[in-house]
Amino acid sequence: MIAAQKGAEDSSGPLIKEMVRDLPGEVIHYEIIPDEKEIIAKALKRSADRLRADLILTTGGTGLSPRDVTPDATLKVIDKEVPGFAEP
Repeated sequence: MIAAQKGAEDSSGPLIKEMVRDLPGEVIHYEIIPDEKEIIAKALKRSADRLRADLILTTGGTGLSPRDVTPDATLKVIDKEVPGFAEP
């Protein structure tokens, strides 16, 4: 079940939030959104442009499958890709 659907539980997001706080770091925004390219791209842009996030982490999605559009959405909004920096 997709966490964006009502009633689904997100298990990776809370873990990542805890890991960031242990850095120490601050989580300024957390959101569960559907696996839709345009929605993901808008959320990434909002986090970077409006919230001025220093680091944006994504997790979940449908996994590595043809339906996984998070990498495609990310490529739509970044200025420069750094191969090897983003690791699964």
